[in-house]
Amino acid sequence: MGDHVFVLTHRSPGDWPSRYPDAPFHFVTGGLEEAVSRAKQAAGGRNVSLTAGDLAGQGISAGLVDQIDMYVVPVLFGDGIRFFGEHKVPNTMMENPRIVESDRVTHISYDVRT
Repeated sequence: MGDHVFVLTHRSPGDWPSRYPDAPFHFVTGGLEEAVSRAKQAAGGRNVSLTAGDLAGQGISAGLVDQIDMYVVPVLFGDGIRFFGEHKVPNTMMENPRIVESDRVTHISYDVRT
């Protein structure tokens, strides 16, 4: 996961951070833009990632996403969570994909056009 994990939440975790001072979690209540800004600062030029689902959808809508990575595996679950959650994303153009095939998974990466 990396050195730091920024958890976007609507409420403070109380005394949890003081009880687990070595945990890599940083709780952010100020919104997605603040969480991404703090993550970028902590990353020091390295990549910052959002989880799929509503956070990714919100990140795309806010213009905070510059690359989308998808991993396709040969399993059908029948149902699940949409890749961008229930969040409606705007029409977003992407560049040509980079595709890497490996054992039982296909990695697909798209740069988001700006």
